[in-house]
Amino acid sequence: YAAARKSRFLFGWYQPDDSLVDLAGNLPVLVQMPPTNSLEYVQGIYKTGTTQYKPRNYVWRGLQSTDRLVHFFASRFDLFQEDMDGLMVSSRRLKDSIAAKYGISAIDDAALGRQVACEWAQQNPSRWRSWIPAICPAGQYADDLLATCLACPSGSLCAGGIAFPQDCPQDYYCPSGTERALPCPEGRTSSGTGAKSEGDCAQCKPGYQSVMTSCVSSAV
Repeated sequence: YAAARKSRFLFGWYQPDDSLVDLAGNLPVLVQMPPTNSLEYVQGIYKTGTTQYKPRNYVWRGLQSTDRLVHFFASRFDLFQEDMDGLMVSSRRLKDSIAAKYGISAIDDAALGRQVACEWAQQNPSRWRSWIPAICPAGQYADDLLATCLACPSGSLCAGGIAFPQDCPQDYYCPSGTERALPCPEGRTSSGTGAKSEGDCAQCKPGYQSVMTSCVSSAV
């Protein structure tokens, strides 16, 4: 690598790899070959470039149902060539700085990689904010795309995060935006789950009887 960095060679380079970046931040020059000529290739003439392939991401088809957060991040994650070039330059400079002070043996590739990535994230929030799903406060829930937080619908209870709305439990009612279910008035209960307002607590609990507009204990 040292020889390649100091000389002029035609070589292939697989990214990410900071080995050929110099202290000035100079990257190897990408050689643009003539467009692919399939007819010449058949004849054994290789004067043109190879066919260009666009990279694709392949993920487990069950990922979305298993972990919505990871699926959201994986589907939004992307890095431009400029991003990768900048990361490689930062990595090379940091490695050279550590090696000059403490020797090559002091370089911890994993720790260095995390530091470079962390610094990039701090300096480029606009690049990665769209990769992060909506993490909602209590009383709200994330839409199906995990892009927006919505108010918890009446009759439901929303714990926040990425949890789906849950039916309001019996003996309680849940107005819109509820983060904690509200108990029905003393002696009253709802006909089932999903009560939306105090008015849905229209039945008297066992051991209570309806007197005028109230539920009174039968033991009284």
